[in-house]
Amino acid sequence: MTKNILITGGTGLIGKALVRQLNHLGYNIVLLSRKKVNKIDDVKTECIIWDSEYPHDIRDDVERVFKGESYSIINLAGYPIAQSRWSEDIKTKIINSRVNGTEYLANDLCGDNSKVSLFISASAVGYYGNVSEKVPENASKGVSFLSDVCEMWENATKSSKVDTKIIRIGVVLSENGGALEKMMLPYKFFVGGQIGSGKQYVPWIHIEDIVKAIIYIIETTPKEDVFNLVAPDAVYMAKFSKALAKIMRRPNLLPVPSFILKIIMGEMASMVLEGQKVYPDNLIKAGYEFRFEALVEALREIIKGD
Repeated sequence: MTKNILITGGTGLIGKALVRQLNHLGYNIVLLSRKKVNKIDDVKTECIIWDSEYPHDIRDDVERVFKGESYSIINLAGYPIAQSRWSEDIKTKIINSRVNGTEYLANDLCGDNSKVSLFISASAVGYYGNVSEKVPENASKGVSFLSDVCEMWENATKSSKVDTKIIRIGVVLSENGGALEKMMLPYKFFVGGQIGSGKQYVPWIHIEDIVKAIIYIIETTPKEDVFNLVAPDAVYMAKFSKALAKIMRRPNLLPVPSFILKIIMGEMASMVLEGQKVYPDNLIKAGYEFRFEALVEALREIIKGD
């Protein structure tokens, strides 16, 4: 197993936590980033300038920084899907920033005679669409914009000639931003409540578990090719909201109607009004043991300092 890791999306929520833990474990980390990054928190990093939406050839640069040694790739890059309303231009940016960069990595860095030992490429549980039945990794693709994005994103890895793993990521819970920070904000002002009908599932995972799971895949290289990175305990939005309110010691009184979200967010509202009861079947079969299997435990650990 190589200790050299090339990471795209290393400045994002998952990427930063992953860089810290990989550094702690003695890995040699190189980032691909649109802007020069010399440090992630207190971790010094080497950086190669690269844009996943408009990728250029970096094979010589990678060969130089790793001195011809083998390395693994963790591909997390992509324009944030919740940053702005989904205009046609934003949709194009969401797709291209994922597909173009992934195709380059698969074709040019993971092609014939590659020095890459393992290629881990992100996707999302949005692949499954809006489903209330339990869905393992072999479940069929859903019908939505996000489902189509995930399909294109995953298909972009097909030309890879090396061992390739797809990680379908759920709602990441962290004290350092992300979805939970946005969900907590109304409760801090005593105006929190469930979103939409409350009957949509929230396929969540604690930030510590997603980092540990990715490293587990690197270090054990399980035979499966696709992994749902979610906790086993997907819950209804109503239950999620109730647990969040209880731990924050706030009322859970003011639900946000679906039509209001659709007016404010447009098509992007589907991200919170629809859900998936996703199950991490392959990860559990591979022997991974979650630290946070239950939602209440995960929320309590994150919100303990609030």
